[in-house]
This record gives sequence, C-alpha cells and structure tokens, in this order.
Amino acid sequence: MTKRRVSLFLVLALVVMAFVGCGGSAPAEEPATSGTDAATTDAPADTAAASDVEQTLVWNLGSDPKTIDPGLNAASDGGHVTNNTFEGLMREIDGKMEPAMAESYTVSDDGLVYTFKIREGAKWSDGQPVTANDFEYAWSRVVDPATASEYAWIFDEVNIASWKALDEKTFEVTLSSPTPYFVGLTAFYTFFPVRQDMVETAGEGAWATNPETAVSNGPFKVTFFQTGDRIILEPNEYYWRRDEVKLSKIEVLMIVDQAT
Repeated sequence: MTKRRVSLFLVLALVVMAFVGCGGSAPAEEPATSGTDAATTDAPADTAAASDVEQTLVWNLGSDPKTIDPGLNAASDGGHVTNNTFEGLMREIDGKMEPAMAESYTVSDDGLVYTFKIREGAKWSDGQPVTANDFEYAWSRVVDPATASEYAWIFDEVNIASWKALDEKTFEVTLSSPTPYFVGLTAFYTFFPVRQDMVETAGEGAWATNPETAVSNGPFKVTFFQTGDRIILEPNEYYWRRDEVKLSKIEVLMIVDQAT
C-alpha cells in the first residue's frame, strides 16, 4: 500500500463529524416558581419564555487554525469549523451517507460517471443560490498549483478525471476507474463549494475569516474572527435544514494553555 493511499484512508476517517448545531431539540428548562409567585404566574407566558431561551455552545478549539478555507485546510482544527459552516454534495451522519447540496445522484453502468442534481432551494448565507458552477470552481481551484492546496493530490488518488457543471443544477464527475468510496469523499471539506466572487474579492484564505466575505452554505456562518481570541458562528438563516439547527451561537475559543 502506497504512502498516499494510507493518507487517503486517514482522510476518509476524518470525514465523520456531525454538525454540532443540528439534531433533536433539547428539553426546555422549567422556570423556578415558589410561594405566591407560583400562584400568580401566567403559565402560557412562562412556557413561551422557556422556549425562547438562547442556547450558546462555548467550544475550545485549542489553537488558532491555520485556515478555515475549505480548499486550503488540511488540519482537524480548521476542519471542525469548516464542517459547521460549509456542506458538500453529500454528508455523513452516524456513519451513513445522506444527500446534502445534491438532492440526488446517478451513476453510469460502468461506474465512471456520477451526475449530481443540486438541491432546489440550496442557498448561500447571503441568499444567493448554490449552483453546480460553485462546485466546478471550487474543485478546479483546489487542483490549481497556484492555490497550493495540501490535499490537491486526492483528486489523482481517487481517479477523478474531470468535473463540470452541465447547467446551474447539474454537476457531472467522471472517474478514470471505478472508485466505490468516491461518494463518501464528497462529504470531505476539500470538496466543499466556495464562492468565486468572495475568494477573488478578499483573496486566498483571507475571505473565509472576514464576516463580510465569509459566505458559506452550511448550518452556521462566521460573524466574528479574531486571531488568538475566538471565532463566533451564528445560524445561517438560508440553510436548507435551518429548522434543525438548535444552537443560537457557537463561540469557538483559541486557548492553548489547558490550565486556562
């Protein structure tokens, strides 16, 4: 087994990460009542107040991520953030692949051509539609030597020969030989879409840390980024499964000292 193939298996292992803000709703905490206050409490109002409690996750990343740009990232710390702000063609939940930005896909009889249909209603955090062109640009950017992506070699290892947007909602990928685990790899951040206009506006890497240009298509979006301090993520109101995002905010701290 080649060194590169061993590395690929490690990459596949890193794909598994459920979105920390999605899932079943947590039970609301009942408001404390006592004495005469309990006797005069308006029950419906209390119930509404309990359901409106904001849920914030404070999460220590441990160190400053080198980047949170999906196409440039090659580390788990940046990957944790990216997996909560972006979403690929498919996503992996509890060990099973599920449709994500692609609501469906077909495979040719020879196992070489995969045709993904981009989900109707899929949008970026600024309300613009997610298109097949976004995937074509993102993948082409990763393999461009000028980008210097550390994971560009995956495209050769997985036998990805070509990719193109047939139209706004159709993305076609052709492999040079059958690769059964290819679909699972589309849930990995190297294969996430990015917006060409945002990358070109702010520059490589920098666009992802500036709230003005950090447009994303996952359950959360970056609203604050301060090196050595914290990253604040808030729900993406345009995310296609917005009703399943239960957290109102994630504060991602960058504290290296465990004692602190």
